Amino acid sequence: SFPTRRSSDLYMTVWVLKEDIAAGDKITRSDLEKEEKWIPKTCDIRQMADIKRIAGRKTKTALKKGTIMQADLLYDK
Repeated sequence: SFPTRRSSDLYMTVWVLKEDIAAGDKITRSDLEKEEKWIPKTCDIRQMADIKRIAGRKTKTALKKGTIMQADLLYDK
């Protein structure tokens, strides 16, 4: 069964952090895990980064465990 949600949400697979990451740290594949989550339709799903666009990039700010990875949280390579 699906978790409860608002009618305006989308259920999708996203990449989340397994642990806290400091600002400026480089993200590696081992820092990430896939999760199924309800995402508000108001979010730009194009910002939901895939693993190929995340690994090797540095964070703009400190990020907490469980943060859904989005392109705008990372510096360009």
